[in-house]
Parts: sequence; C-alpha cells; structure tokens
Amino acid sequence: MSEHIQDQIRTKELLLVDNEGCTRARLGSDESGGVTLNFFDSKASSRAKIGILPDGKATVSLSRADGSSHFCLLVDEEGHSLMIGYDNDGVERFKLDIQGNGSHTELSFSDKNKKPRMVMMSEDRGPAGLFILDHHGKALFTTIP
Repeated sequence: MSEHIQDQIRTKELLLVDNEGCTRARLGSDESGGVTLNFFDSKASSRAKIGILPDGKATVSLSRADGSSHFCLLVDEEGHSLMIGYDNDGVERFKLDIQGNGSHTELSFSDKNKKPRMVMMSEDRGPAGLFILDHHGKALFTTIP
C-alpha cells in the first residue's frame, strides 16, 4: 500500500505529542512575527528553543525545569553574537559579546549582584585587556595602564 505524500502542508502551528498525548514539541509563529521550535520535558516545561525573534535575531535557548533561561545564544542579522549564561536565580553570570565585523570581543563574568567582576576584551584597533574588579567596580588588577 502506497502512502500519499503531500508536497506542502501549511499551518500556523505544529504540535508533536508523546504516547500520553502531552505536547513535547511545538513549531509555530507568534503574533509578534517570531517563529520557534520549542521542546518540552515530560512535565510540560519549555527546556530547549531555537528560533528567529521578531527583531530578526536567531536564538538558541536552554532552560531549567522551571522554564527560566539558563543559557542563551543570539545572533543578529549583521552577525553580532551574544552568548549568555545565567545562574539558578536567573542572574546573568557570564556574557561573550562578539561584534559582527570582529572589531570588538568581550567576555565578562558577573557576581550575584549583576556587577562585572572580571572582563577580558580585545579590539581590532586598540587595546586588549584584562580587568579584575571589586564589588564596587574598582579595578583591582588591569593589564592596561
């Protein structure tokens, strides 16, 4: 018996369900113009997402069981890239920021109060440096005089 294969299926949303009928993945667009493929765990929490945001940024996001972001990667249309990691309280703890044209790269680590504590950066035309800061933002160590 031959199955009929459709050349095209048009829908606003596609849901994949497990044997119990629980949604485990959703592919769809939203009212604001974004489109995502979202994966859910067995408790219906969003755990992994890949998509295009309404502003055109490509995104990959991995989340904790409560659905809050833990790791996020964003790339805009010009190639500006951000990689961000969060702790269990949702506080940004590290960020890698790479300009699309490569003119600036920065890696920063923050404390639980969202204050940068260590920053490494490089510029195409200009200094490269390492900065270690106290909890007030005062430089304890820097490679730039």
